Amino acid sequence: MGKRQVKNESALKEIRLPEEGELFGRVLKMMGGENVMIKCADNLTRRGRIR
Repeated sequence: MGKRQVKNESALKEIRLPEEGELFGRVLKMMGGENVMIKCADNLTRRGRIR
């Protein structure tokens, strides 16, 4: 699979930035349902959920 190509800037959605009490993270493992194991930006592993 290749990278997606953006035809024009207006086609992009605004990126949601983390609010107070939220962090960026990377999904390590899908655990079923909405649950995931996440490696957070503060270098901790947490259980989270995708809504």
